[in-house]
Amino acid sequence: MICLLGLLTAMPVWAQDETADSGETGEAADENGRGKLFAEFGSWVAQPVGLDYAPASRINFDDPLDTRLMQISHGTQNRNRVRVGYDFNNVLGELVLTWYSHEDFEGLSDSTPAVFQFGETLVHPTSAGFGEDGLADAFIAGTDTKIRDFRLDYYRPAFENPRASAKWFVGVRRFFHRRSQEVEYLALLPELPVLLPPLVSGPRPDLEPQPDAVRMRSDYNGRGAEAGIEFTVPLWKDRVVAEAGILLGVLRGRADTTFESVTYFYAVTESGQITEILTPPYEPRFTAQDPLNPNEFLVNRISQFAVPVGIKSDGTSMSSQVLETHLGFRWWAWRGLQVLGGFRNAHFDEVALDLRPTAASLEQAERTHRSVGYEGYYLGVAYTY
Repeated sequence: MICLLGLLTAMPVWAQDETADSGETGEAADENGRGKLFAEFGSWVAQPVGLDYAPASRINFDDPLDTRLMQISHGTQNRNRVRVGYDFNNVLGELVLTWYSHEDFEGLSDSTPAVFQFGETLVHPTSAGFGEDGLADAFIAGTDTKIRDFRLDYYRPAFENPRASAKWFVGVRRFFHRRSQEVEYLALLPELPVLLPPLVSGPRPDLEPQPDAVRMRSDYNGRGAEAGIEFTVPLWKDRVVAEAGILLGVLRGRADTTFESVTYFYAVTESGQITEILTPPYEPRFTAQDPLNPNEFLVNRISQFAVPVGIKSDGTSMSSQVLETHLGFRWWAWRGLQVLGGFRNAHFDEVALDLRPTAASLEQAERTHRSVGYEGYYLGVAYTY
């Protein structure tokens, strides 16, 4: 909205003032030799890419080679990007502060009641799935992806001629990234006998299959140095220019990672102690008579138990790389007012860690480093004081 107002305000003024000299553009120096303060406000319609959230797999029992990972897709989100800086009149260069924040919530769910074809890809495999086979007939997944990005850069002119100009810059960066996902795997229509009297002495909602669940989260905090160069090419009367830039950075930080999983199994108890762990098929055991009491059914001594598994890693040291590029335009609409737009891409390599205990030992863990990227179009306004 601010960008649109800037455009509407500047267009009639520009039409009346096409003969203004270059002293009204944002590149001109202050007549009194003083520096200039500038502020830039823009909207970046960015889409997260490269996250690889795959909460479940879909199995084709007719074709074993047709198992597919079900990945969560991400749409674009409009987020504000702010830059504030001070130009020391092209003598000592420019100092620029940049702030950007983005958070994206996405979900995925599917169900095929009684057709257990969804693989529980994320929970710990112990007792996973109603049939102890790691399969569910429905799942519900949710993700949270967030970044906070702070930059402080120092700019100096690299070269300037009638055809093009460039500025190089160096700076520091502080970066935060959160990767979080939660999934529930359900058994909507399990193959269980109808648990009604006289088979069971009273209702037994505790025997209804509880959903397997998993929660994974990684919080990364890093800081480091960056350097880059930005080019400007005049397009029309020094009022409209094309601009492009590339940035490379290195971050050093730490990731706090957690993994929490819970699955369930059925077991026969006696005096509160587990005497037998049941395995599928359950129906013969649910309908069998109790050998300790022939007048009762064994199901009266069957209970459902949870298998919680968790692992945590605090402060895992990680090194990350940053690559950022942009290509766009800048229009000096009126005096110090500028309108800008274009396409921006930013990639942050290995800024998250997925931690998952192995099936062989809870003391061992599979570690998978994850990256994140953001790409999309931006539009904004800037003003030089």
